[in-house]
Amino acid sequence: MSSDGVELMASKESYGDWDPAEFLRDRETIVEYLQAALEENDPKFFVKALGNVARAKAKVT
Repeated sequence: MSSDGVELMASKESYGDWDPAEFLRDRETIVEYLQAALEENDPKFFVKALGNVARAKAKVT
C-alpha cells in the first residue's frame, strides 16, 4: 500500500500472441522499427528485431 492509502497492483493484462512481423509491411515502417531497436542499446534485442523483419519479409514474398 502506498503512503496515500492506495493499493498498487501489477497489471495482469494479456495481449496474447502479438507478432510484430505482422505490422512490418513497408520499408519506412521497417526502418523505424530497426532504429527503435538500435536505441535500446541491446545486441540481443536488435537481433530479435532483425528476426522479426526477416519473418515479415518471408510473409510478403
